[in-house]
Amino acid sequence: MNIKLTISYDGAPFFGFQKTKEGPSVEEHLEKALEKVLKKKVFLQAASRTDRGVHAKGQVVNFQSTSIPSLSLLNARLREEIRIIKIEKMQETFHPTLDSKGKAYHYLVTNHPFQLPFERAAAWHFPYKIDLNLLTLAAKKCIGTHDFSGLCNQIPSLPQNKIRTLTKCEIIPTKDRLEFVIEGHSFLYKMVRNIVGTLLYIGAKKIDLDQLFQVKGMTAPAHGLTLKTVYY
Repeated sequence: MNIKLTISYDGAPFFGFQKTKEGPSVEEHLEKALEKVLKKKVFLQAASRTDRGVHAKGQVVNFQSTSIPSLSLLNARLREEIRIIKIEKMQETFHPTLDSKGKAYHYLVTNHPFQLPFERAAAWHFPYKIDLNLLTLAAKKCIGTHDFSGLCNQIPSLPQNKIRTLTKCEIIPTKDRLEFVIEGHSFLYKMVRNIVGTLLYIGAKKIDLDQLFQVKGMTAPAHGLTLKTVYY
């Protein structure tokens, strides 16, 4: 059977989703828990290989199994920072990456003069004065199909085509807080964090609006980013 898991995790203690020799990963702990419950080796495929420190509320993975594991038993085997939200039996052709129609990322920013203790692990502290109208205008310019070469981190081994389409890029402001909602079909390496950092630099008038796709602002820290939803 082709089994789909929807999982949520706090990325703070992990070196990203994918297994790495550098330290603990979400994939490694999830595989170990599944193997204890199913008494067999499993191979996971994920919708997104989130970076070190990035969180998820709707990460999707799949694996092949002759039985469906118990949700409660599986969660009991996992670290408290990882929880399985849903287990589903899918068609044999289902693939979490290839079948994805898009992803939604949320990024939290606090705009206090100081960072509140309970927000420090899930929001970037950006204490500078922001022109919200300018920030909103810059965000709207990101929607649509563009060359995002200037808003990603270059890795030679990754595809060189940097044309991507965003279907949503909006900012939800509350008192001393900003929530960025960014959606699209696919994303380049650190693209969302670079978009957030550049938009904030424009809003703080550290970068001109007409330099949006040419000059990259600071890459926003990983701990403010959450993979919210994978669409199918």
